[in-house]
Amino acid sequence: MENYKADVHIHSSYSFDSDLPIKTIIEREKELGNDVIAITDHVEFAQKNILQTINSLTKREKEIRKYEQGKDILVIRGIEISEPHLYKEYVEFLRNMYGIEYIIGSIHHLNGKSFRYNKDAVDDYLRLMLDMVTYGDMDTLAHMDYIKKYGTKKNLDKGLIDEILTTIIARGITLEINSSGYRRCGSPFPSVEILERYIDLGGSNVVIGSDAHKKSELYDGVKQACEDIKELKLNKGVIINKQFKSI
Repeated sequence: MENYKADVHIHSSYSFDSDLPIKTIIEREKELGNDVIAITDHVEFAQKNILQTINSLTKREKEIRKYEQGKDILVIRGIEISEPHLYKEYVEFLRNMYGIEYIIGSIHHLNGKSFRYNKDAVDDYLRLMLDMVTYGDMDTLAHMDYIKKYGTKKNLDKGLIDEILTTIIARGITLEINSSGYRRCGSPFPSVEILERYIDLGGSNVVIGSDAHKKSELYDGVKQACEDIKELKLNKGVIINKQFKSI
């Protein structure tokens, strides 16, 4: 399987937990030989209102336009929204009126708290994820079994996993392979076992992202993910304006 020359989950200094400059992202990803990237900064409506979000994205857009010139790399304007089903009107505005080309949906909080403090609330995590993929506007489901990062000893409920996978397949939501899992727990998010189940249920499309928050993490683990899934019947691509494009 040829390497995937893209990285579609990257956080810049416009994310609260990253200080990675736009200029550095574009230059480094091009040095690594990539043709497509998606800058997907956090949008956390629980912490930041819509006006603050628009202000941040406006500044980011100016930087992207400045530094993408002459670099021969496609920069997708993306965001990662925590619990997008809870903020439908805001998400619709950002997509339709503000030119956001790619939306990642993720679960980071339970009752306003990080899963760092709820690591054994596995069923609650999956039920919230099921609500998100059922009702939220999103292109991709991020790091599906992310909660394992926090060292939970509980197994993921296979019935809930199947419901989530069946729902994203039915709604045309693409499953993300998040290579940050290699850095955090030695395997991708989601596990190969979940990817195999995704295929069994009729899924095929995937995107791959490093979830980088610093320069050394850009594209990190993406080649390993490609190697780990080379025997699986998965179609790798990117998403722009709800359109999946194989690469």
